[in-house]
Amino acid sequence: MSLLFTEGHSAASGNRPDLVARARELGSVLAELMPDEAEVLGLLATIRLAEGRRAGRLDDAGGLIPLDRQDRTAWDAVALADGCELAARAMRRSPPDRPGPYALHAAVAAVHSESPSYDQTDWPQVVALYDLLLAVQPSPVTALARATARSMVDGPAAALADVDELAADRRLARYPGVPATRADLLRRMERYHDAAVEYESAAGLTGDAAERAFLLDRAEQCRRG
Repeated sequence: MSLLFTEGHSAASGNRPDLVARARELGSVLAELMPDEAEVLGLLATIRLAEGRRAGRLDDAGGLIPLDRQDRTAWDAVALADGCELAARAMRRSPPDRPGPYALHAAVAAVHSESPSYDQTDWPQVVALYDLLLAVQPSPVTALARATARSMVDGPAAALADVDELAADRRLARYPGVPATRADLLRRMERYHDAAVEYESAAGLTGDAAERAFLLDRAEQCRRG
């Protein structure tokens, strides 16, 4: 179920709702059979929330739209309400001192889904949820996501120090998210030349055509200042 969802949600085309729907169907069956299993509810919640936000991810030409620029009125309110309710149930059924990773991923997605805008997101809560996730399932990719969230609380310069430290992790040596995150932080600090270099580096590492086009476009924007 998790593999089906991941493939459908992150497919290079950005449009494999059939795989996501199959994952949701399997998750719904499991949730009926295991209604008190927090991790099943958490994964199903994540799937529903992804379905709810799918319409805002790509433009008419198939280009990638980042979360901060998505038209939230295009999101599926019914799917998001369903996902948020499932995420809340997952957290309620989790051990209070150690919720599972699927429940926590769902909680993060729910915070984003409930916010009226990117800037109005409850970023301190997102950082706190990532802290819990890092405690139960340490991952450099999660730490990188936490750095992005932290930048919205403490500013891009503080988060850049976190990213620079993570860049030394060999597990992220070829991960495009590192230079892409650095680029976004540098752009927000108005270090446009340095940001362009990082965007181009990230574009050279990704195998996703839509993501590559987006990164190169951002690099060109930074080159123009």
